[in-house]
Amino acid sequence: MAANRPRAVFVTRETDYELLIAHHATRGQARFFLETRGQRLEDVEARHDRFHAVLGTARASVPADWRQTLVSRADLNRFLFARRRHCRRRAGRAGRQRRQISQRPAGPRRQSGAGSL
Repeated sequence: MAANRPRAVFVTRETDYELLIAHHATRGQARFFLETRGQRLEDVEARHDRFHAVLGTARASVPADWRQTLVSRADLNRFLFARRRHCRRRAGRAGRQRRQISQRPAGPRRQSGAGSL
């Protein structure tokens, strides 16, 4: 069995620019929204570009023999940090417990209908 290589996990969240585009659908509408509030879209885009440049630099600084993963902060609760074989073992145990519960004999059942009152 091969040894597991180290893994670098980069957790990111959406930039302000990505949130604006997701909310307003187009760059023009995002620009209008910001300008009505005294802000400039160019400033938001510059921060977005700077963020992705820094992220690229950080990912490039990871040794080449390491694995890399990019995870959105919104998906972090579903991301598995553990090795998969540990997770399978846990799922197997839960499956056995479910089978044991479903195989238990059922208790006495009440009769339904007019005669049960």
